[in-house]
Amino acid sequence: MFRSDSYTYISDVLMRSLRTRLARYKQQRSDRDNLKAFPWILWNLWKGRNALVFEKTRFTPNSTVVKALEETEIWYKVQQPDHNPFMEKKSTTASLGIWEKPPLGMVKCNVGMAWVDTGTMSGASWIARDCQGRPLHHSRQALIGSSNKRESDLRSLLWAVQAMGDLRHKNILFEASSVEARQALLNPTSFPDLSPLILKILELLNGFEKWTISHVSRHINRAATTIAESVTFGPYLQSYVASGGPRWLHKMLQEEMRNT
Repeated sequence: MFRSDSYTYISDVLMRSLRTRLARYKQQRSDRDNLKAFPWILWNLWKGRNALVFEKTRFTPNSTVVKALEETEIWYKVQQPDHNPFMEKKSTTASLGIWEKPPLGMVKCNVGMAWVDTGTMSGASWIARDCQGRPLHHSRQALIGSSNKRESDLRSLLWAVQAMGDLRHKNILFEASSVEARQALLNPTSFPDLSPLILKILELLNGFEKWTISHVSRHINRAATTIAESVTFGPYLQSYVASGGPRWLHKMLQEEMRNT
């Protein structure tokens, strides 16, 4: 049941937040820049309404708008032509279908996605390697409840980005072979139903010192993809996080390390 005080909350937050924040930034930003944040203010008001009604949690007007401004900044940052971290991999070794070691000081995280058409369960994985090509850690898990492949792939990517942050990596090169995830990240406005997932991914990525996400062929991403597929088709169903690489992929990982 939607209570009347929820409407009061929304109206109160909207009016006070807009008056306070727009007045504060009036001298620093143009009217056009102020209006950029408006969709995110509305989005955070809606989330605040849901938190109040369903979780009995109330957010202050200031925290609501501050969060909206942060999300606005992240969104427009990745849309700038000179800041396009979502790119197609174009290098000599990549054109040959060979996995590349990351540069010195960087960690490469390959993200695997395995979607099952029935939608009952999909597999997700990631494997992180250093500049020598040595596996640092890897993980896999089963995802339940995704309505389609695009949502499942974005959830896999979100999980991998969260894991890299939890492991305190600062400079990350992500690679994935999901066309659906790439389309959503490059054209987020075309997938409004996935906006919460996309915004969360962008928010977490902004916490790294340096990062890129590259779309690579399935063959280049075969190690991560194989691990993800083991969740749905193989005998290895349990979810876990482990150091190094899986022993049953030792030959493949050694081959990739030697080839680059």
